[in-house]
Amino acid sequence: MAPYDWPRVTASLFRHLQDAGATITRVNDGGEWIETHSFAEALDAATGVDEAWVRVQLNDESSATLYLVYGNEPSELVADYGYHGLRDWLDDALARFSEAWDGKPCPTINE
Repeated sequence: MAPYDWPRVTASLFRHLQDAGATITRVNDGGEWIETHSFAEALDAATGVDEAWVRVQLNDESSATLYLVYGNEPSELVADYGYHGLRDWLDDALARFSEAWDGKPCPTINE
């Protein structure tokens, strides 16, 4: 069986967050927080490990930290999260992401 394509699932999550107006600012790969300056940097840092924490910023007053676990179902990639400030934007973005992947298996590299 081909390896799972977690970058594809994670990119989908990041797009849902960006569509809500959020910016991905940092990723913790289990060792340290890495500032990210592009979508590609954030994606590479988040998917290079088995679990990662991703910090997103909506505006000066609203931010969130998402805990990603690679091995869950794609719709459950975000295993936990904390937020500061407005929460509706985050709940809505995560619900849209989860609905998009609900019942779908994780794609593989060869698909």
